[in-house]
Amino acid sequence: MPEGPEIRRAADRLAAAVVGRPLVSAFFWFPKLKTFEAGLRGRRIVSIVPKGKALLTRFDHGWTMYSHNQLYGVWQVVDAGARCETARARSDAVDPCRSELARMPLIQGKSIRASSDLRTGERKSVRASSDLRAEGSKGIRASSALRVEGSLAGEAGWSTKRSLRVALETTKSAILLYSASDVSMWRDEDLHTHPFLSRLGPDVLDPELANAAVAKRLQQPEFARRALSVLLLDQGFLAGMGNYLRSEVLFESRLAPGRKPSDLTPAERRRLASALLEVPRRSYATRGIVPSSGMKADYLTDTPEGFSFKVFDREGLPCPCCGKAIERCEPGGRRLYLCPVCQK
Repeated sequence: MPEGPEIRRAADRLAAAVVGRPLVSAFFWFPKLKTFEAGLRGRRIVSIVPKGKALLTRFDHGWTMYSHNQLYGVWQVVDAGARCETARARSDAVDPCRSELARMPLIQGKSIRASSDLRTGERKSVRASSDLRAEGSKGIRASSALRVEGSLAGEAGWSTKRSLRVALETTKSAILLYSASDVSMWRDEDLHTHPFLSRLGPDVLDPELANAAVAKRLQQPEFARRALSVLLLDQGFLAGMGNYLRSEVLFESRLAPGRKPSDLTPAERRRLASALLEVPRRSYATRGIVPSSGMKADYLTDTPEGFSFKVFDREGLPCPCCGKAIERCEPGGRRLYLCPVCQK
């Protein structure tokens, strides 16, 4: 599952390819979003920004596309007219890996199931999926299990099992979303009511978020008595956090994963609040993670300025501060790395 820095870097690359340019075509695989295709032609994308682990693609006519990759979704930037070949595609489909713009996937994320209310265009949202069925006076509920048996073939091309879900194309380039199941269109003024977005906490990469606000949030009753190992993965506390960030933040703040915010001294709380913002921002600023066996290839960089793990995925290796062997534990079934000497 990509974390905040990886998603924001992907959003930057998508935005660089299409923001500000008129769309010459729009494609949605989902039947309930087909009505938006014609209306998007000639419109411009004004921004592509992450919100937690979702992406918000804003258009210039008051609508925003919400998308969440979850487990199988993959975004890719290609030249205009290029498409990845799928099992249902024509045999002469263009292979975007031969395109100048084609690269490894931008984002891979998490779910194989989508379930939500579908609403007509004149209401506030339209949610896409398949196997539609009517449900009461509220409209239509969609539910589908989208399984992808194939996998990426790296630079050689895509698995033929992937299916194109969204394509937004300008005269120069296109952004393509494959195999995602959670895509919807929302009026801008109604986006705050989205069931996922409305539950998110502040984003750790929001430049307006300050250390003092995070420290105050740590003292709120709904967060103060929870173990840090659990709290730091809760998107309702801080959006954009994830597994490798959790290990690195706890090491940076010198805190054991079993500690609770309510047990921290004021100095420890300030140190944790600072690390919760500084570590993700450093990861984003370095434009990728140095090669590590525990990370997907598309999150990595070969530049010397890359983000280096101090504890994550370094079980048995010496702590960079004290030399003690790094240990691994799995609270809640998710791997976590720590120094038993430095973190108390």
